[in-house]
Amino acid sequence: MPCLRAFAKILLLAAVGLFYSLVVLNNTTDFNSNYQFVRHVLMMDTTFPGNNGMWARNELAVLASHVLFLDYWVGDCDHGL
Repeated sequence: MPCLRAFAKILLLAAVGLFYSLVVLNNTTDFNSNYQFVRHVLMMDTTFPGNNGMWARNELAVLASHVLFLDYWVGDCDHGL
């Protein structure tokens, strides 16, 4: 039984590593779509009029999206390794 548990842990670790490697591959090869997503979230341009959460809108969305996307990308690379 301990051998089966160890094999299951190894298999899970390999699956998670493969998943994060695919995420890193996607984020590095399709930069523009990921960048546009981050920019869109920061701009909050599709919220309802009069939304009380508009205070969180980032007016410096271009600069902030570059910084946050770089942080996101570095985090993905770290997880993939």
